[in-house]
Amino acid sequence: MQGDQFDAVMNYPFSRAVLGFCGARTLLKGARQGSYPLIPMTAESFARHIDEIHSWYDWQVTYAQLNLLDSHDTARALWLMGEDQSALRLCVLCQMTMPGAPCIYYGDEIGMSAAQDPFCHAAFPWQDPSQWDHDLLAFYRRAIALRHHTPALRTGTFQHLHARDGGYAFARTLPGQCAVVIVNTQTRAATFDVDVSGLAAAETIFEGVWNQGRYAITQQRLHGVTIPAREAVVLVRVEDGAVR
Repeated sequence: MQGDQFDAVMNYPFSRAVLGFCGARTLLKGARQGSYPLIPMTAESFARHIDEIHSWYDWQVTYAQLNLLDSHDTARALWLMGEDQSALRLCVLCQMTMPGAPCIYYGDEIGMSAAQDPFCHAAFPWQDPSQWDHDLLAFYRRAIALRHHTPALRTGTFQHLHARDGGYAFARTLPGQCAVVIVNTQTRAATFDVDVSGLAAAETIFEGVWNQGRYAITQQRLHGVTIPAREAVVLVRVEDGAVR
């Protein structure tokens, strides 16, 4: 009401942070999103950016921000990240598990890739499914289903848990459900110990709903969570009812 900021936005700051973190290895040199440069980010710098973004608005607004990776005004995400599909998939998992309203620009889900306007405006190839990346499409559908079937990922509180060595972890919590998301941007499998103080009692079990695994909290930590290269896990507190 004071006129010094928008009520809500197309969340390009989120987009630039996620592209910079998940695509750090393969971002095109000099890549920009609009007038803003895309900067490779470590887990630590990504965490700082996300925390800053979340500080700008009341939580009700944060949860309504349009979280996009690209749009009609920008080059496509896959093109910006040097055609690295593993980076795109990590971006999508962040988009589907972090606060905000995910927005998919048509064609990203089948692997469309192009530079900025006018190239990013190419028509969707409805007439020729042989041009579609059906494996990527299946991934998008699965990631969307994960969000739909896990209420905490849509409206739960957000708590940053870990940012180190290419790994970033956070919790989304509702009174009836707690989910922990851990992203591994490394090019090899990695094992993480994550401090989950205050999220659940000792010996509480968390089970994987994205990638398999079953972990008990000991000494307020999730110990030995192994994540494949360029992947993520989503763990849900078993007492809440893990959704498959």
